[in-house]
Amino acid sequence: FFKRAVAQNKRERAIWKARPDSFLAPTRFSFFGLANVQSYYKASEGNALDKQLHEKMYSVLSSSNEVVAIDGHSWFQIENYSILPDGSLCKIDYGGQNDLEVLLHFLPRLKQIRIQ
Repeated sequence: FFKRAVAQNKRERAIWKARPDSFLAPTRFSFFGLANVQSYYKASEGNALDKQLHEKMYSVLSSSNEVVAIDGHSWFQIENYSILPDGSLCKIDYGGQNDLEVLLHFLPRLKQIRIQ
């Protein structure tokens, strides 16, 4: 578990450096993967929001004919996002093994998602 968490923290910082975007909470610094310093965003919660996220995320992520491995924990849990005042999402947990590949394929469509 510990090695996986360190690897995810390192990946999160690398993703932010490679692809800074308003869809992602900025990971400002990583202390060798042991701890990350990230801009603060309040994690979302609630069954109604979770249901909306599932429906909208499924629609976006199933829209491509290309096969992209998607980590359900990373992409389908409302706790991994902050909902901004305009209803757009800010992803606060994006260190999954294929998260960069998912972002590269789907970022424009992910940025269009709105949760009420």
